[in-house]
Amino acid sequence: IEIPSVDIVKEQPVVIERSGVEFRAVAISPEPGETGVDEEVEVRIQFNRRILRTGNFVGVFPELHPKPLERLSPVTLEDGDSTAVFKVLLAEDQTYVLRADALSAGRLRLTHPVVARFSTGSEVEAAGSIEGSISILDASGASKQTTADPARIVFGEVIAVDSDGEPVGRGLVDTDGAFDITELPAGDYLLFAKLETSVGVTSGGYDADGDGEPDPVSVTAGSVT
Repeated sequence: IEIPSVDIVKEQPVVIERSGVEFRAVAISPEPGETGVDEEVEVRIQFNRRILRTGNFVGVFPELHPKPLERLSPVTLEDGDSTAVFKVLLAEDQTYVLRADALSAGRLRLTHPVVARFSTGSEVEAAGSIEGSISILDASGASKQTTADPARIVFGEVIAVDSDGEPVGRGLVDTDGAFDITELPAGDYLLFAKLETSVGVTSGGYDADGDGEPDPVSVTAGSVT
């Protein structure tokens, strides 16, 4: 994914506090790879730190793909605000992917996003993944990261969007621009990125032929693209 730096806008960047401290999920229910999950199920994600809570705002952002038949309860916090809990109604004999982002009470971002694949049927369908890297380009097309005035990546994410226009996967971007998006069903996806850099916020997408339109990336079950 190449992102032109001329698109950098002067937004107020999000400050990532204490970014060297690990913030991660330590337990997920249903467990990754679990089969025979009840169709009416309580989803639980336990973290190693307290979750941000401000009034009615809870700093956990879960997504299920495909979407559940019904969301039976909002996200609540238990275990001293370290465990996120919500209930959903799922379809029978269906593989689901749970993804979640979160903010800790100390405003840490997750070191690794939460990803878990499980099934209400007897088996979990195979998935694929996408690996890649991001370059920030200046107006001439040269890499902004290797020029005399480099734009340093502070934080970012890449989102995979399916043929229905639904975001179905996310991957964090490291400071070198590398990312990976795991547990994707086989299919074609458009990739879009948003980065917080040392000079501002910028965004872009995967455009293999340079015609200004996003190009799809094909994912095959059991392989890395």
